[in-house]
Amino acid sequence: MIFTSKIFLLVAIVVLILNLVFRRVRQRQLIFLLASYTFYVFFDFRFFWLLLVISLISFIFGILIYRKKSRFLLTFIGIALIIFFIAFFKLQLYFNFTNSADKILLPLGISFYSFQAISYLVDVYRGKLLPEKKIIVFLLYISFFPQLVAGPIERGKNLIPQITRLPFPSNGQIILGLKQIVYGYFLKIVVSDNLNDVTFLLLNDNFNISKITGLILFYFQIYFDFHGYTNIAVGLANIFGIKLNQNFRLPFLAKSIKDFWHRWHISLSTWFKDYLYIPLGGSKSKNKSIVILIVFSVSGVWHGPTYNFLLWGVYNGIIYLVEDMLNRYIKIKNKTISTIVVFFLISFGWLFFYYNSLDQIKNVLLNLIFGSWENSFSYLKVFVINNLIVLQILILAIYLNINEFRYIYNFNAQGKRMMLVLNYFLFDILIVLIILFGFLGNKEFVYFRF
Repeated sequence: MIFTSKIFLLVAIVVLILNLVFRRVRQRQLIFLLASYTFYVFFDFRFFWLLLVISLISFIFGILIYRKKSRFLLTFIGIALIIFFIAFFKLQLYFNFTNSADKILLPLGISFYSFQAISYLVDVYRGKLLPEKKIIVFLLYISFFPQLVAGPIERGKNLIPQITRLPFPSNGQIILGLKQIVYGYFLKIVVSDNLNDVTFLLLNDNFNISKITGLILFYFQIYFDFHGYTNIAVGLANIFGIKLNQNFRLPFLAKSIKDFWHRWHISLSTWFKDYLYIPLGGSKSKNKSIVILIVFSVSGVWHGPTYNFLLWGVYNGIIYLVEDMLNRYIKIKNKTISTIVVFFLISFGWLFFYYNSLDQIKNVLLNLIFGSWENSFSYLKVFVINNLIVLQILILAIYLNINEFRYIYNFNAQGKRMMLVLNYFLFDILIVLIILFGFLGNKEFVYFRF
């Protein structure tokens, strides 16, 4: 079951109605927990047991860590048990558990809910969070269905208190949630899914210019796919009275590689900073460069159990370090130039993300270096003419993304009647586009694979 399926919409509506009918917090907590487990079983019943096991491990060890003297040892054991399950499924190819990427069995959402569990144990150990003693509350914290399979990765200090209180949503929160859901479906169904068809043709073409164009469009495809999912997840949570964190801040406008990682998949980037980079020494480490490469390499493996994702992580680590080194000697004062340079460096890196085969990656790199670039302008001209509608939709999505606060979060600005009318008109257009481009489809979100 995916966010664009009929069953998801049906169950979400049922849960919303039950959430409004039942007033007691305990009843609503049970409703959300049952809905969350129903969602996961429908998605992937084979590994429902793993979700329960990791939930119970982190629940039990959280209490033990707080009570016992040997807190470090208990924290280590709890985290080690969770990492064992992550490593077993994520590293099958690296350690020859299987000889084919197609045979890898990856539990849905393990990358997200396991990291959420680890952050909880570490925060309890550090004294930043009291252990949760109500098992229903904790199980729901790990499995809250809007963000269960692809984040955002929420910290216990943000989500657990909300689940404990489970406040009813305000009218403004419901309106905001509905807008985010519509906007998210637009980004997924109208923008990302149509870019997917175009990028597939481009990245499997023989022309060099087609591959460069394909990588740029793949950047936008995966961004709007994930940003669309995040808006649906955050919007759905808002309707239920829960506030989740946003995951993106216009990454394609980043002025440096470091700035990009402050804007892209924020909940994951901050997780690696707080729970891996800083514990390894962070900026104070004598081996800072090695620490950074380790963090980016782990990030690559987190995204997928194949070598191309490891290369993607290493590539991003290298350009991060090169930029850090160059900044000591060269300062690019023109922010537009630095934004363009960063955009193309990040776009090129998606090469390792898109192609699963190392042979494919090698051949593409060799063609880009030694291949012909003849007739590139003519090719681009034909491409634009043949894909004018998709490109116009992409431009609309970029414009809306840059102006999200104006159109999404400032929807009820008082004293601006014309702005309200324009906003309603805009969302009517988005709904029509969603219907025209096939609402309730079956293309899964990219990050559901991780």
